[in-house]
Amino acid sequence: MSKDEQPKSPAAEGIEQKLEHAVEKLEQTEEKLEQVVEKLEQAEAKLEQAEEKAEHAGKPQVFKIQIDKPPLLETTNPTPTGRDLLTLAGKNPPEQYAIYLKVKGGQPVRIALDQTVDLRQPGVERFVTLPLDQTEG
Repeated sequence: MSKDEQPKSPAAEGIEQKLEHAVEKLEQTEEKLEQVVEKLEQAEAKLEQAEEKAEHAGKPQVFKIQIDKPPLLETTNPTPTGRDLLTLAGKNPPEQYAIYLKVKGGQPVRIALDQTVDLRQPGVERFVTLPLDQTEG
């Protein structure tokens, strides 16, 4: 037997086993920590998405519309009346004007002063106005 191959004392063997057990525990703990970090990163990403959603939910949606010619006008009201649209376009008093919804591929549709228009519908964003004669309206 060489000097390096001397039998280990029971105390040395016990310490070696304890060290091996401690290393195994450390490796298991490290794996668990990696899983926790991964879960935290996923939770953080979900939180960021929720914060972004909440930020957008707090802001009113802006609808861009064209009345007569550019520039585009903006409103946060998704269902304005004909009167609201005429006022937005600067047509005062609104009772002296007619407003029409331009329908793609079709005839313009007149919008009554108290009739609402749903701007959330696709293609509802272009209007044209005409002054009314004294006998009309």
